[in-house]
Amino acid sequence: MRLLYKAISMKKGLSFSLVLVIFFSCFKIEVNCQVLDCRESPKQIYFYKSFENKSTSPDFLVFTAVNKSTGQAKEICCESDRVFRAFMNEGFTKRHTENPSKEYNEVLELKPCEHTFEFDYEKSLEILGFNEYEYKSDFSDSLSKTINQSIIDSIIVDSINETPYPLTKYFKQPADYRNEIRLIHYLNSMGIYCGRNCTSGVIMIKKTIK
Repeated sequence: MRLLYKAISMKKGLSFSLVLVIFFSCFKIEVNCQVLDCRESPKQIYFYKSFENKSTSPDFLVFTAVNKSTGQAKEICCESDRVFRAFMNEGFTKRHTENPSKEYNEVLELKPCEHTFEFDYEKSLEILGFNEYEYKSDFSDSLSKTINQSIIDSIIVDSINETPYPLTKYFKQPADYRNEIRLIHYLNSMGIYCGRNCTSGVIMIKKTIK
């Protein structure tokens, strides 16, 4: 009887151990897949490409900037060349004088799935427009109510041809730069990405990603 009880207990123990092995194996696979998806998702790939764009025809990036002195964090939208200049101001050129652009591109390798960057210097934050930037949820809610779905559909159809169109083809010219950048910020959250034409300075819709 004791032998039978012992055998049953061993069987239960093995079954429980097997369940644990399967669970943690699946969890590991799931985590790895999440990391893989993050790095290889179309939106992440496009963010990488935009982040590395230091040209006079910059892309607009949405990311979280942190003032290390105060701990204040904001999700902001600004042009990729300004992000590059902010990082250069942080001292990359002093630490890597041979190839500062290479070190800048390696920033994303440290936190490939995070779009949060910390800045020590006030000048860097000024370059980003950090202090005056505001993007509140009520502004996003207001835009979602006023932008017709047919406009979004039209943008998506046009983007299939991979031909950039001016933002003003779909929207009235915003009253000022602040409202313009908020609109670009909102569109970015919907997978509609903008950039600035280097010749005319006109903001173009460059790509859409669902």
